[in-house]
Amino acid sequence: MNNETLTFCLTFESGVAAVLSAYARRLSFGLSTDYVLAPDALPHVTILKLSAPSVQSAQAWTQLEPRLPKRVNVQFSGLSLLPGKNGDVWVVLNVRRTAELDLLQEMSAKLLGEFKPRSAVGDLWVPHVTLLHSLDGRLPTEWGLDSKLITSEDVVSLPSLGVNRPPGRLESVLLTTGL
Repeated sequence: MNNETLTFCLTFESGVAAVLSAYARRLSFGLSTDYVLAPDALPHVTILKLSAPSVQSAQAWTQLEPRLPKRVNVQFSGLSLLPGKNGDVWVVLNVRRTAELDLLQEMSAKLLGEFKPRSAVGDLWVPHVTLLHSLDGRLPTEWGLDSKLITSEDVVSLPSLGVNRPPGRLESVLLTTGL
C-alpha cells in the first residue's frame, strides 16, 4: 500500500542535517524506536502536512514557490518530550516560533487548501524537529546535548516540498528553494 503524502517543510543544509541525525542516533541507542533521523528520515520542521500524493507535487509547488523566501532562519530552543497515546514518547528539538514562521504556515494553508492540510495549524502548531520516537516510553540514558544545536545563532533552513510516510518520516525532498 502506498501511504506517502506531501509535506511542506523546512529542511537543512547538509552540515546541520548531519549534526541533527548523529545526535538523534546517539539518543536512540538501546531504545525501541520506529523513528530516528537517518538517510530515510530527513531532519525537517513540518509547516504543513497535506493529504495529497507526491504525484501532485508540481501542482502544489507551482502555487507555493513564487511566494516563498529562498531561506528561512530558525533558532533551536531546547528539547521536549511529547507523550504519545500508548505509553510512547516523542523526543523533539524545539524551534523558536517567530512571526515569519507563523506567516509561512498561514500562507501555505491558504494556498494549499485544495490539498486538504492534515496537520496542526495556527495556535495548535508547535514548530520542532522530531529526533526520535520511543515506542515503549523509555528515555535516552545519555542526553549529551551538543551546544552547536542550541545557540542564539540563526540556522539556515530551506522551504521544501517532500515525500512523507508514517510516522512522520520525511523520506525525500522533491522540490526546494535551494541555496
